[in-house]
Amino acid sequence: MTEKKRIVASRWETPFEAVHPNRLTLLKVTYPSCAWVHLADGTRYDFSDYTDEGDCEILVFNEEDKTVYRIRADADTVRIHDEHDLEQWDEKSSETGLTTMRLTGTALHQTTSSLMNGEEPTYLVATGWDCVEFICLNEPIVEAIGKVEDSRAALH
Repeated sequence: MTEKKRIVASRWETPFEAVHPNRLTLLKVTYPSCAWVHLADGTRYDFSDYTDEGDCEILVFNEEDKTVYRIRADADTVRIHDEHDLEQWDEKSSETGLTTMRLTGTALHQTTSSLMNGEEPTYLVATGWDCVEFICLNEPIVEAIGKVEDSRAALH
């Protein structure tokens, strides 16, 4: 019988880590596709005219500061799921944010791609509706890319 792996949450510092998840909206997740496929028989297909290799990009809107943020990561694996499917952690550090954290021991750590990353953590962005969890080799880059104002029509 194998022992269940403990899920541990720790801090991933972001500009919106303390925002309530209902005030953070997931706008878009772009996962880069492969530019080529090399088959076991030696056949190689080049898709570079149709795909774009690069970093995974995650866009979120922080309602508190009216800012759109881009998270860029050299992600090997990305999992998007409903917040109700979020695994419960066994241990959580006191400074862990409400919307962003590092996790170890999740189901994503049991995937084939996680073997390439060893004991590296997954990163989690949790909004009121969705969660994005991803594995990457380096620390993700978080940058503010624009402010958004209320676009309701003004009453005269």
